[in-house]
Amino acid sequence: MRFSAYLADKALFLLCSVLFWLLFCFFLMVLGLGLPLLALISVLYILSVGIPLCIDYLRRRRFYHQAEQTMDQLENKNLLTELIRRPGFAEGQLFYDLMRDANKNMLEQINVYRYRQQDYREYIEMWVHEIKTPIASAKLTAENHPSPASDSIMEDLDAIERFVEQALYVSRSDSVEKDYLLRKVQLDETVFAAVRRYAKLCIARRITVQTEHLDGTVYTDGKWLEFILGQILINAIQYAPPEHGCIRIRARWHTDCATLSIADNGTGIQAQDLPRLFEKGVTGQNGRRQNKKATGMGLYLCKTLCDKLGHGLQVHSIWGKGTEVCITFPLSSMTGQLFSS
Repeated sequence: MRFSAYLADKALFLLCSVLFWLLFCFFLMVLGLGLPLLALISVLYILSVGIPLCIDYLRRRRFYHQAEQTMDQLENKNLLTELIRRPGFAEGQLFYDLMRDANKNMLEQINVYRYRQQDYREYIEMWVHEIKTPIASAKLTAENHPSPASDSIMEDLDAIERFVEQALYVSRSDSVEKDYLLRKVQLDETVFAAVRRYAKLCIARRITVQTEHLDGTVYTDGKWLEFILGQILINAIQYAPPEHGCIRIRARWHTDCATLSIADNGTGIQAQDLPRLFEKGVTGQNGRRQNKKATGMGLYLCKTLCDKLGHGLQVHSIWGKGTEVCITFPLSSMTGQLFSS
């Protein structure tokens, strides 16, 4: 709080004080009071007004300066009133009490929405658990009655299962830290598990999958990594060329990190879409032209989960030539060494 700003706030009071002082001096001069005595009275009057103003300014400045410093250091800004003292001046006390009441009301509203979100997430998880039974039953029926129609039905059921799984991971994405376990994971096993899930789709679309240098371990959660890889693979499959589609998966091992690359020779991503690739619901030109059923949630979820797991995620693409998605596994913060063979 600057002194000039404080004086500007007290401008009306200061103007009235100056006018009163001038009027008082005029009457004293009319009464024939000498200049020395008039000057002494003026000095006393100025001190009687100036000293209280300076004390009030210093008191207010101390409070607002403390509030600003505390606010800058806080990650949760709503805790400000819990960490600063109630000021000693009436105006500040009123403002402080209003802030506390508003903060209390805000926290109550947050708790209401938190409970609603928790109820909704529990419902989604229950729904996913229940819907898996009829999906599995339908897939079993289709497998027991092989035909071109049942093959088409199986492909649709696989797609439904993917979207159901995606809904589950969306509901859990805000609290993923409660549902993962970082440990040594054999990279090739996790990659092959993700590839096997989409093997039929790759065969149907004549897409070859090549793997290189996957023999090693990284520090991650196998279940979440398999889901991330599945989202990346399904994108590569959907945008692969009709003939001679190829997905190349390889790992590069460094002294301080390991990088898993998933590259395809599909249509690629236009340059203007790359900056917004990880935004929620963004499908880009490809989603609008080639895959109108795209939800724009796949890469958003991948980025969200990678951030939670402490993994890096980058996408490089050239329009018309293909896309490469890289997942970086850093050093373990627990052991200080790379888990590689």
